Amino acid sequence: MKRLNSFLLSVTVLLVLQISIACAQTPQLTVDGKSNNGVKLQQLKIDVAIYGNISRTTWQMTFYNSTSRILEGTLMFPLKDGVSVSRYALDINGKMREAVPVDRGKGTVVFEAVERRRIDPGLLEKVEGNTFRTRIYPINPHSTRTVIIGYEEEIPLADNGNLKFTLPLNVKDTVEKFSLNASVIQSVAAPVTDNSNGDNLQFDNHQNTYSASIEKSNYTPDHSLSFSIPKPLDANEVMIQAQGNKYYYFINTTLQAQAINKPVPHRIGLLWDASLSGANRDSKKEFALLDAYLKKINNAEITLVAFSNAIINTKVYTINNGNWPELKNDLEHITYDGATDFGKINLSQYPVDEFLLMSDGHQTFGERSLKLINKPVYCINSSASADYSNLKLIALKTHGELIDLTRDDNDKALKSLTTQPLRFLGIKAGSSVEENYPSLPVAVSHVFSIAGITRNPNQTIILQYGYGDNVTYEKVVTLDLSKNAVEDVDVAKLWAQKKISELDINYNANRQDIESLGKRFGIVTRNTSLIVLETINDYIQYGIEPPAELQAEYNAIMKQRGANNSPPQRENVSVAENMEKELSQWWSRDIQPKIVEAKKAPVNPPARPVRTIQETGSGHSQFTGKIISSDDRQPLPGVTIRIKGTQEGTQTNSNGEFSLNLRPGNVLTISFIGFRTKEVTVRGNSVGTITLQASANNLNEVVVVGYGTQRKTSVTGSVQTITMNSSSNADQMVVAPDLNAVREPNINTALAGKVAGVQVMSQSAAAPGMNNEVRIRGASGVGNGQQAIYIIDGTISADKSDVNPNDIESVIVLQGAAAASIYGSRAGNGAIVITTKKAKKTSADTVINDTEKDEAINITYKSVVTDYLKSLQNTVKANRYQKYLELRNAFSSNPVYYFDVADYFIKTGNKELGLRILSNLAELDLGSYELYKMLGYKLKQLGDFDGEVFAFKKVTELRPLDPQSYRDYGLALEDAGEHQKALDVLYAAMTKSYTAEADNLYNGIQEVFLPEINRIIALNKGKLNLSLIPKAVIKPLPVDIRIVMDWNMNNTDIDLWVTDPNNEKCFYSHNRTEIGGRISHDMTQGFGPEQFLLKNAIKGTYKIEINYYGDRQATIAGPTTIMAELFTHYGTPQEKKEIIVLQMKKESNGTVYIGDLDFK
Repeated sequence: MKRLNSFLLSVTVLLVLQISIACAQTPQLTVDGKSNNGVKLQQLKIDVAIYGNISRTTWQMTFYNSTSRILEGTLMFPLKDGVSVSRYALDINGKMREAVPVDRGKGTVVFEAVERRRIDPGLLEKVEGNTFRTRIYPINPHSTRTVIIGYEEEIPLADNGNLKFTLPLNVKDTVEKFSLNASVIQSVAAPVTDNSNGDNLQFDNHQNTYSASIEKSNYTPDHSLSFSIPKPLDANEVMIQAQGNKYYYFINTTLQAQAINKPVPHRIGLLWDASLSGANRDSKKEFALLDAYLKKINNAEITLVAFSNAIINTKVYTINNGNWPELKNDLEHITYDGATDFGKINLSQYPVDEFLLMSDGHQTFGERSLKLINKPVYCINSSASADYSNLKLIALKTHGELIDLTRDDNDKALKSLTTQPLRFLGIKAGSSVEENYPSLPVAVSHVFSIAGITRNPNQTIILQYGYGDNVTYEKVVTLDLSKNAVEDVDVAKLWAQKKISELDINYNANRQDIESLGKRFGIVTRNTSLIVLETINDYIQYGIEPPAELQAEYNAIMKQRGANNSPPQRENVSVAENMEKELSQWWSRDIQPKIVEAKKAPVNPPARPVRTIQETGSGHSQFTGKIISSDDRQPLPGVTIRIKGTQEGTQTNSNGEFSLNLRPGNVLTISFIGFRTKEVTVRGNSVGTITLQASANNLNEVVVVGYGTQRKTSVTGSVQTITMNSSSNADQMVVAPDLNAVREPNINTALAGKVAGVQVMSQSAAAPGMNNEVRIRGASGVGNGQQAIYIIDGTISADKSDVNPNDIESVIVLQGAAAASIYGSRAGNGAIVITTKKAKKTSADTVINDTEKDEAINITYKSVVTDYLKSLQNTVKANRYQKYLELRNAFSSNPVYYFDVADYFIKTGNKELGLRILSNLAELDLGSYELYKMLGYKLKQLGDFDGEVFAFKKVTELRPLDPQSYRDYGLALEDAGEHQKALDVLYAAMTKSYTAEADNLYNGIQEVFLPEINRIIALNKGKLNLSLIPKAVIKPLPVDIRIVMDWNMNNTDIDLWVTDPNNEKCFYSHNRTEIGGRISHDMTQGFGPEQFLLKNAIKGTYKIEINYYGDRQATIAGPTTIMAELFTHYGTPQEKKEIIVLQMKKESNGTVYIGDLDFK
């Protein structure tokens, strides 16, 4: 494969730099998941400007990279509800360059495209809740990068009537240079500094502007700085700013808000978010509020509902005299684990008066929202990162309240729980104002602000307040342009932020308006980002308006280019039609490949003992393996393993283990009655764990002798068959009338005298024929006395009493040696294999054995058994979850840990806990598409299609300009049975226009889409609306074999290799084979996919490998996750599929053997 960027990987190590800045969260600087790992905050300069009750805060941060590696930086920080980043700048060639707004999806694609060229982009975006993330590349070795972040916020009013500004400074590391400059503009009185922390912040007055500053060296800013600004009681502050023929106004007013007591609830529902992120909440504040509230209401019944990705526990408590020790103890011992799925909660199931929801509001799992009823829900948040919009929506719909413990003290929060608040109800009719925000009824306290637009800047407006829908209080505010005009504050941006905050409550319905406002006013929203590019050509190439410093040069170049400045977009419909023609021509070719005849294995004598090789010849070495059942993952003793083409082999021991002298390339034939025969090709130095699938085939068609599977008619001696409807005497057959003539009560006595060497021994004279046992000549007397075992319709059974001889189609009697070679020591006394008439009717008449009936897809990939998995394996099953929690402390931010452990729990029979552990992937990094893809792959494999749809829908939101995002989502919809929607999504994804980079990156992806689209059409004939799909792309493309590979990491290079039975390998540089196989276009970056198709497969084994060249990025998601889907008879009703999801090793590359597809 061509390695366009291999030099980049060899000289660049991309690590992750993280710092969190929040009002209630300690800033943390980490590199590759570790703090103080070669990068530090060298300089911190903070500027604060306050006008009225609005503060504008700017952080200028300089980071120093002391390592010899190139780093990609990620700076994450949550902000208060309603606050958004409005300024972002990055140093380019030693000078700060301001960012410009861009559509979020486009910003991500442009950033990655520029980053691949190793030049300086910067991107700031909003992730979940009110958390923001900026990506910076590169931070060069022994160099610095400087970032500026700015935001505006409203300052809250303290109980004493003064505004109180607080700057959160909880940086634990020493900063070489620290400075703070604060200005309070046009204040009527001097600010009062809180000097309790020893910082002497002194304000000087100059023309009614108060200023103060601090400069320190080698300083640790590990505590907040705050000061108060006196305000007259009942004052109105008005700011007006003209834009065109409109005027934006912002009103901040104080008032004497009175609350009235609400009815005391007697039954309360406590909804406790026990997801992984719940551990980040401030439980002390939550417990303090609960304690005060329960003491206030005195006596009540509390229904606790603990939940994460599912309901974990429900319990009812009785509270007497405000005491709640049992409830508190249970809450203190809650385990926080799993993602958050509000859709699992149905409030109608709980007969209570009100609900308290303790959660950060982030819905990280599941499509459905909380099922609300006509009962108030009080949403209580104590986390620095919260989805305020979701919490507001829940409170608004139920007439509850949002209580923010990161902002409100306990007294204020308790007041919100126990009283009905005064609400702003709107502006009285008659005022010539428009688009006032808030426009919805909102609770108010002592301070309230509103922004709007007017064409008359000189008028009087009346604000109305009240309880419920009744206006009980009005306040008059005068707009006077001559007195209220301002220049220092961007009033229009304040208005836009208030509008965005309200629209975001119902984001899905308002996303287009939010995006438009974000771009217009340069505000970061869910779908609007801020971007910095290095050169003027970058802005022109990607169609992004540059900042002011480059605007003149940009305009001159665009004017010179003329009217047609937009690059032509590729017409992907015609690309798809041309690809359909190519695929149709390939599919229609008449290929008659030469089939390599495999040597037939010799027929084994019936009673020949198994011979295990002891000597080691040239090229041989000792190989070990284990055989388990697919049903219960338990080991299978007595399984026959034979080296294909020889008479050499062995059996598994009581633990299902075996060892054998082999050489690479040997093929093992593995057989066991009641299970499908399997062939495995030897690779490496261990065969690994092999899973056998249970079979329901008619056992009288197949017998296993020693270590070989043969046709019944070729075997005599140790096997005797009784056929109820046969007149032949071959193999001592007995006709049904003879077996049933004596009307015996059970099968044992019915066999008496019918088969040579079979004795029926009565054990009870009181009940003859009931308590008896069958002894077969050759019984070893080991294990079960001398009693033979029973296999009824393929299942080993200890109880044969409910088998009516009249219901039996046939019986096979296996003598001790033959039976023991199949079932191990438990069958040392022989086996009676019974096939009932019911099983006969459901079995195909032509079946000889499983290997001649079905294609087998043998997944032999074996993941690395890590130390933590070994620790779980060595723990008794009942204690494994606690062991997982114990081990989690060392791996809490490692997604591979959750992936591996979840897989282990699921494979060992605990799917519920496995899914909970797996869902943690959605909690680790808000807005990580890599983790959601990783989660979606595993949910698809597990058959959790609703979860798969949710995960991949999230990916489309996070990466809307990647066709692979929509392909994953469309296929998830198909898995969930939404065929029409799946078809529409896949067709739109295949034909829509993306960026030029995306079109080049995914060139040829139509070859993968077309078989998937046509499969849906072919399998749902007459049920779909095809009016939007051209007939030129509709053609069934069924194939015998289809293999598809996807991965979750961007900038990743992986190849799919398929070697056919003629030993011809199909891969990127040899993409067509003699027998008709083809590999799709080579995807050297991006997310894939790669696809192998073969219309007419020849019989034999197809070896499947991937060649992993590594990825070019480092993220919290860890190494690349790969999903491979293996199909036989693709696009037909006989289609079969196997999925494997595997993790690449960190910093690894090379060939990985996945398994074999045995086509018969």
